Amino acid sequence: MELQASTQNSIKKILQPHNKKHSIKEVVISIFLADQINLTEFKNLNLPNFSDSLPKMEALKKVKTSEKDLKTSVENSVNSKVEIIGRRFVAKQNGKVTKLFQAVNETNRTFISYHDLDYGRWNPFLSEYTEYIKIIADYWDNTKVKAFSLQYVDEFTWIKDGKVDYSAIFDPQSKYLPDAFFDSLSVSFNLLTEKIYATNIYYDRIDINIGSNSKKIVVTHNITRLLNEDTLLKSLISQRDFIEILNWSHKQNKDILTNIFNEQVSKLIGLIAS
Repeated sequence: MELQASTQNSIKKILQPHNKKHSIKEVVISIFLADQINLTEFKNLNLPNFSDSLPKMEALKKVKTSEKDLKTSVENSVNSKVEIIGRRFVAKQNGKVTKLFQAVNETNRTFISYHDLDYGRWNPFLSEYTEYIKIIADYWDNTKVKAFSLQYVDEFTWIKDGKVDYSAIFDPQSKYLPDAFFDSLSVSFNLLTEKIYATNIYYDRIDINIGSNSKKIVVTHNITRLLNEDTLLKSLISQRDFIEILNWSHKQNKDILTNIFNEQVSKLIGLIAS
């Protein structure tokens, strides 16, 4: 018992999670739609709970520049067009963004996503998300869904002098990490796998980024579930499977991180009991 306590104290001296209770910087649930969103309608949403919980609306903009303008960008910068590609509700606390709910029309995809940047526990997060998405589904009752995803972003700071010691954080025996990972000066590691769960295809993506001169360790894990056919949003979220798959994705995230991190780090951030 004393040895375990000593080991945990040692890891705290070299590694600082994003949060005192965990390392989660952001949690995102995204729903990918079959057709583009009417952003004016999204902007004008005046719904109960939104006005109190997510009070501020912001526009997401993209600068469109023609090929001719690119050749003489300085002279023709005034000809560049600003296109609004999305809208988002923003909640802040003490000047810090804590939650986002956005609708985005990109060239090749359209999605609505909920971001919690002050994540506490899974069940309250899921309950709050469910409340918001039901309001959206009631308003846009003809909206169809192609896929949905759950994403976690975990962040640590290496507080010891010198280069980050990967083996002090990650498990050399992890089935997801190659040997070359541990011999690198910097890492931009990505693993994307295609799998099947409950008759549907899903994509599991792990990203690990550590710069050679950076003290930040960022681990992103995303599970995207493809639907067998486009499904009405209102119908999708009313199905028990929707919540079950989100719960399963949450558990998958914990299982994968437990395999990636070594035992000391897993205990530090509460993945396993200390």
